[in-house]
Amino acid sequence: GLVSDPEPVTANLAATALIAIGAPAVPALLDRLDGSPHPARVEIIRALAGIGDQRAIPALMAALGDDSPAMQYWAEEGLEFLGLDMVYFKPE
Repeated sequence: GLVSDPEPVTANLAATALIAIGAPAVPALLDRLDGSPHPARVEIIRALAGIGDQRAIPALMAALGDDSPAMQYWAEEGLEFLGLDMVYFKPE
């Protein structure tokens, strides 16, 4: 889909549109998460965070452990939106 578009603006707009669609978009986003290139994975996690559907909790939790600060940021935002805002400690 367009979330995987190599043009960052297009991918961002697609993710924003999916947030507007909401819960019906969650299964497709979760299916595309694994195997997508990093920029697309960031947009997918951003969309999942913005939708705030509990089905995304495992993916958001997994994204907390990603090396990418952007993935970690959106995972934290999504978990906070779902009321799961905990203090996370990353070992140094």
